[in-house]
Amino acid sequence: MPVGNTGLQSGVKVWQESRNRGTAMSYTDLQNLSTTQFKRLCGVSRDTFDNMVEVLRPDLERQGRRGGQNKLSVEDQLLVTLEYWRE
Repeated sequence: MPVGNTGLQSGVKVWQESRNRGTAMSYTDLQNLSTTQFKRLCGVSRDTFDNMVEVLRPDLERQGRRGGQNKLSVEDQLLVTLEYWRE
């Protein structure tokens, strides 16, 4: 088996474990993945993901505002969106 597939297999394993728990994969689950594994699962590089979070953060953080509060962090909301687009 080629060396590159072991990284993909560990990324897929993290994804499958989150699916087996019945929860969406959180951003903290992806912290230990390499950059190639991260890009394979999310569709964007870590740098692009971080830039997207910076752009979205002012609009998605509702701390102290009227109305409902977000249950997910900005990173997790973006991750859910990217997973949806990937599927």
